[in-house]
Amino acid sequence: MHQQGDIIRDTLKSAMQVRVLFFGVLRDMAGQSAEVLNLSEPATLNDVLRHYQASIPAFHTVGRSLAMSINQEYAGPQAKLHPGDEVALLPPVSGGSKSSAVKSKSCPGGAV
Repeated sequence: MHQQGDIIRDTLKSAMQVRVLFFGVLRDMAGQSAEVLNLSEPATLNDVLRHYQASIPAFHTVGRSLAMSINQEYAGPQAKLHPGDEVALLPPVSGGSKSSAVKSKSCPGGAV
């Protein structure tokens, strides 16, 4: 029979914290730029995504096209997380349009 202290110790052994950073539109969806997330070990980036898709329904609209990183290195959804990791969630970024392109002008005498 487990004592209450054993259950607490077992729970603490299997829990970890990661810091999650939100960028762009994800920051607006989350209402914050970062938070500490508690996860059960073992955990992957996919677990982080599932957490936010469950708690912030708008995440479903960008979930498959997110770029993700662990400790500033791009990683896929199956990448394993470790306690204290920093996870960044980056929304898709689109390029500029033709109308926003900067037109260069020639300067007299070739000066730039």
